[in-house]
Amino acid sequence: MNKLLTPFGFVNITINGDNTDYIFKKLCNEQLYNDGSGYFFNVHGRYKIIPCIDKKTKLSLNVECYINKLENIVFDDKTGAEGGEHMVMQSMYNKNIKLSIGGLDDIPDYSKDSVHGYYLPTGVGVEIVNAKHLEHVYFYLAWVTLTSDDYETNEDIYTWRAADPY
Repeated sequence: MNKLLTPFGFVNITINGDNTDYIFKKLCNEQLYNDGSGYFFNVHGRYKIIPCIDKKTKLSLNVECYINKLENIVFDDKTGAEGGEHMVMQSMYNKNIKLSIGGLDDIPDYSKDSVHGYYLPTGVGVEIVNAKHLEHVYFYLAWVTLTSDDYETNEDIYTWRAADPY
């Protein structure tokens, strides 16, 4: 199985603590605002990550998506959680590169199924409680090379928007 290589290392997926295969799909790296006034996001890499989950084992799962970071990578102080409504997202900074991994969070289902997100040092996880009707679990990953030392620029928000699972 091929693993996705990011600027910080390979993506790893575990289900209940066991390594598992996943599929990754390259997505569009840019999206303009509807009025064409500028970029909603413009990143250097953007992927959808789909863990291979056996439908028979989907009653209660912890699915984690994280970076097995390379030895020479040391994350900056700005690294941390950047969640949003129904979204869990971890963003990591190293020098001028920002990488974000996003997943679903706090999704109650009418059938009493639910998804709860949580943070890992280099990624995110989702706890799926009695998710027999949940078809798929997705994670989104994006990175950008920042051209400014000012982290409050539009570039900094681009990975948050590009890795939002909605």
